[in-house]
Amino acid sequence: MRYIGFVFLFFLGFQVQAQLGLSVYQGINNAKDWDVHFQESDLYDFSSDYNIEDALGFSVDWWLRPLEYRIEFLPTLSYTTISNQANANTTEIQTSFDINLIDLSIPIHFYPLDLEGDCDCPTWGKDGTVIKKGFYLSVVPGLSYFNNIISEPRSMSDNFENTSITPHLGIGTGLDIGINKFLTLSPYAKYKIHFNSEWTELSNELSSEKPNIPANSNVNQLQLGLRLGFHFKQ
Repeated sequence: MRYIGFVFLFFLGFQVQAQLGLSVYQGINNAKDWDVHFQESDLYDFSSDYNIEDALGFSVDWWLRPLEYRIEFLPTLSYTTISNQANANTTEIQTSFDINLIDLSIPIHFYPLDLEGDCDCPTWGKDGTVIKKGFYLSVVPGLSYFNNIISEPRSMSDNFENTSITPHLGIGTGLDIGINKFLTLSPYAKYKIHFNSEWTELSNELSSEKPNIPANSNVNQLQLGLRLGFHFKQ
């Protein structure tokens, strides 16, 4: 994790003029190998086609443009809590299966219709159509921190928690829309794969017949979001 921080500082050294971005997104989630454990549980009432829940997420980023071309870097910190809940078959006690996901990434935005640009400034300061100046494609490398918790509110001694750090990679697209010289609004879509995250105790908690089965899964996440960019200098 510390190496990603060094990369952030490296990019910060290239550019003083920058912008802060705040985003909110709906995460549509899928973790095939975890979903199987939920679907086949004989201890809880998950349905046979159950998938981990979708969830709202938030992120903050710092816009940087160290190159002459419109290839832009947005070091980003994101947070999502995915909550899955069900009652045990033999009791009325509700158990929570929570996934806290923090990811640190460096999305790289490419503006294919305006790659050479016409000035050293963010999109809102340029001449031309919104599509030409604002449409971008992105590649999203980074690291993901998973904190997975199984908990029963009435029985803290039965809580199980584990953490893991995995790489992730994504692709995306979006459109920068200039509101004024200080604000940019950007609807976007990203598809990210968080590779091979471990969830210990999941099979033990969900099944009486298949305990101690490894519960590692890729976590696929489609993010549909909206970013608000704040420009600090004209």
